[in-house]
Amino acid sequence: MPSSFVSRHLLSDGVLQCHRAITARYGWFLYAAPMKDLQNCRASGLRPGNPDYLGDAPPKVPPAFRDALTGFGRTAANVLCPRPIDSENWKPTSAGEKFILAFKKENLPKIVSLDWSYPESIALAEQLLEQQPDRALGDIFVEAARRLGSFAVYDPVPARALRISTRSSSADDPASWPMLAAASDADVKTIEN
Repeated sequence: MPSSFVSRHLLSDGVLQCHRAITARYGWFLYAAPMKDLQNCRASGLRPGNPDYLGDAPPKVPPAFRDALTGFGRTAANVLCPRPIDSENWKPTSAGEKFILAFKKENLPKIVSLDWSYPESIALAEQLLEQQPDRALGDIFVEAARRLGSFAVYDPVPARALRISTRSSSADDPASWPMLAAASDADVKTIEN
């Protein structure tokens, strides 16, 4: 049986509450992508997919997520995991050189959920609900996403909405980053995982 937070946040109204709460709290979301994907992102934006993982094979989609997302006409295994800009923890799931993209809250896909690929996200949300049973569902979702540095979306973010961190831009202010289409490959700032 799905947990009480999971079952509530995967209902249509729960997904809506979570989306409203996270876009009320954050104006920007970040995403780290492998350098090999730079040209694909320029052409197609960010597209959900089966993520690469460090070490072991990717975890299986929990049935509650699979069933709920099938009801929304989505495949839970095809996921995109942005992070809130002030995340406490951030764990890219694949090794290698990456670049950082940012997009505004207006471009956040409507269907959001806990990042099911990290079982601790479900445990944290349940713990927060247990500690404060009257706390709003959306607030619990936002707190779990902030602490773990990840949440899930299931629809693309268009290339025209993406900004990219460059060597010449302020690391802390995505609004100052150039649009992805305008940035030269040579100016793209990279990080190593």
